[in-house]
Amino acid sequence: MKKTIAFTIIGLLIGIGLGCIFTMVYLGHKLAIGMFMLQETELIRNKDDAIQAYLNESPEVGIWALENYINTINRVIKEREIENNKHFFVMISPEPTLRYAHVRLALLYEKTGNDLKRKENFEKAFQYCDSMKIEREFLEERLIQIVTKLDSQFKPLDEN
Repeated sequence: MKKTIAFTIIGLLIGIGLGCIFTMVYLGHKLAIGMFMLQETELIRNKDDAIQAYLNESPEVGIWALENYINTINRVIKEREIENNKHFFVMISPEPTLRYAHVRLALLYEKTGNDLKRKENFEKAFQYCDSMKIEREFLEERLIQIVTKLDSQFKPLDEN
């Protein structure tokens, strides 16, 4: 009788262990995508907060918020590098996001009078542009126009 109970308990524990392992193998990629989506949701909220600081706070606060957002996005890009500079993102596209974040940061540095940082951030924004054949001045004007239009249409996430 004791042997039967012992074998039943051991078989049950082995079955539970194998069931957990097979479940993780079967659903692991879906769980990973879900975790990526949760992280990207936080990135979207961080972007929303940075844009709100850019639009509504002093330039120093906006600069801090945008730099924090850019550093966070760059860290996530580095973590998610798959191969050949390809990255796995589910809900966001980091290149345009970083392009416009650098343009906003350049505009804030322009307000504070820091021309060196302004040029540096425009150069970083140019790196994310597809067509580098356009003259820098024209591209800079075009990016400023796009960001101005995006900012005029901006609605915070918590606003219904």
